[in-house]
Amino acid sequence: MTKTKLISIFFLLSLTCNAQALEVGIGSGFTSYRGDLNPNFNPLLARPAANVMVRYNFSRAFSLKGRSMYGFITGKDALSSNPLNKERDWSFDGQIMNWGLDLEYNFLNFRASGTIVRSKWTPILFLGIEQYRMPKRNFHANGLTYSDEVDSPSKALSYGFGFKKELNAKWNLSASLGCKLAMEKSNNDYFDGFGYFDDETEPYKNIYPDAVAEPAKYSTPNAHVKDRFFYANVTLSYVFSGVRCP
Repeated sequence: MTKTKLISIFFLLSLTCNAQALEVGIGSGFTSYRGDLNPNFNPLLARPAANVMVRYNFSRAFSLKGRSMYGFITGKDALSSNPLNKERDWSFDGQIMNWGLDLEYNFLNFRASGTIVRSKWTPILFLGIEQYRMPKRNFHANGLTYSDEVDSPSKALSYGFGFKKELNAKWNLSASLGCKLAMEKSNNDYFDGFGYFDDETEPYKNIYPDAVAEPAKYSTPNAHVKDRFFYANVTLSYVFSGVRCP
């Protein structure tokens, strides 16, 4: 028997022997945007979203979570406190979906057996990588609407905090707030339709020419603010139980 086969069998047995290693869940929450249109958090920008996840708890301290989310997102100059934003009166809205992997750190001995102190809840920190796309994105300005999409998946960095709570032997409840920061140069500052390339030119000047005069970073308010979006959610997950190995 080859070494690869032995390793594969050992890995599968370890999943079976760990009674609380694997869980699956579904949740809901809201997205929020921060960027050139709205540089500060505004609860009026919150839009609904839903998520599914699979979590593998491979130690007391660490978990690996695979997840996917679908929701809506928006940004509006009209909700900014900056008078230049209000005068520009640009807005965007769209659908967003993402999928990725997070490494979670548990601060307490959550659901850990064989320990002196066993906690039924724990705060967590997480860091991950994901891909996202926007199947539909609409820009509104001067009474006109322009539509496009982020069709090709774009990479993003995900990080945040939250907590987990044991409800009973079979169920967990978790909540988290994560920030998504685009990593690819082509999309990392144009989520809302404003931003500028390295040569300081405005990518959407053909859509909204009256707002732009070169260089764009001096003529468009908050163009230095890197676009990002947030997702807050509550997730209910089912813990698979199996036969523990001695």
